[in-house]
Amino acid sequence: MAVTFDADFFQFLEQNDILKPQFLRQAIARSIAIKARVVAQDEKESGIRAVLNYGHTFGHVIENQTGYSKFLHGEAVAIGMRMANALAFRLGFLSQKNQERISKLLAKYELDFSYPVDDPNLFYEAFLLDKKSRNAVITFILPNEIGNFKIAKDLPKEEVVAMLAEFDR
Repeated sequence: MAVTFDADFFQFLEQNDILKPQFLRQAIARSIAIKARVVAQDEKESGIRAVLNYGHTFGHVIENQTGYSKFLHGEAVAIGMRMANALAFRLGFLSQKNQERISKLLAKYELDFSYPVDDPNLFYEAFLLDKKSRNAVITFILPNEIGNFKIAKDLPKEEVVAMLAEFDR
């Protein structure tokens, strides 16, 4: 949520260790406040609430491809966040500096799992099986720098497949 909604919170996570109880309490409270604000604005998940799914579009495919046994849900979502970041960078929504900041923060909390995509076209086709895809339209939640987001639909398949082909290679 910090990546897509709150640059100050992101900086807090960079500067503090949330494995320490006093910082963990603050991080939980801030996360709950962000989520409550978003859900209050969009109770039916027809707009901004979908942004809470940052990383999930990719993560669900990873879970499916690994039989839900290699990664915990949060781990698959963390990989999905890295994939979303790589796509956002490729499309010019995210600077290299901020992509590296996000990667560094994921690594700080040991959420920097590797997942080379064996068949980028098969991975892409799996998006269409996700419950969040509607009418063969894939919705990607991408960071638009830190603290902001872009809900991207109908991205060129070639761009997504090219990013997947290069991911973790």
